[in-house]
Amino acid sequence: MKKIFLILAFMFLFLSRANAAIITFDDLILGDYGDNFVYGDVTIQTYIDSHLQVTDQIADGFGNAHSLNNKLSVWGDQPLVPKEKTSFELLFDIPINDFSFWITGTFHDTTVFAYGDDGGLVETFVQVYPMIGMPPNGYPGWDYYYDRELRFVELSSDNISKVSIQPSAYDGFSIDDISYNTVVPEPVTISLFGIGLVGIFLKRKKFQTGT
Repeated sequence: MKKIFLILAFMFLFLSRANAAIITFDDLILGDYGDNFVYGDVTIQTYIDSHLQVTDQIADGFGNAHSLNNKLSVWGDQPLVPKEKTSFELLFDIPINDFSFWITGTFHDTTVFAYGDDGGLVETFVQVYPMIGMPPNGYPGWDYYYDRELRFVELSSDNISKVSIQPSAYDGFSIDDISYNTVVPEPVTISLFGIGLVGIFLKRKKFQTGT
């Protein structure tokens, strides 16, 4: 009976279907979206006294987006602290894996936290922005340089339910081209799993009755 159960469990895992999703924000109109909004199966939000805005500036303190079209920026009201005012939080309806995005417009080190469906921390990534000496290409300051610098961030953990993107200091920035996978069981998988459970039940019942 244990062998049958293990076989069915493996079938359930391998016959599951991975759905790839990408959020480009290109289908949204420019403007203010408040402190949270739902995009497909993900809720994107920020903290009190800050708001999300779909922008298309090439450079205006929020940098250049990977798509060169719409991107999602976070803005905080005065005063310019705390740093959480310019942080993103993404909440997923279904656990995901292989999460990635482009970040731009920040020149402070930025940390990405990924949490599982049990609330535990599963992965941490720190995007470092070195500022040593003069910025390249004749830029007048590091903020101007990093406003135009694209950085690709990728997390490989499974079972991610929440992602927090937080700079080390107050700094508005943008994210774009959010990509991730969700694993959804195929209907046939669920049917096979159910049939297997029925089979186990009948076999156990037959063993108990001795027939």
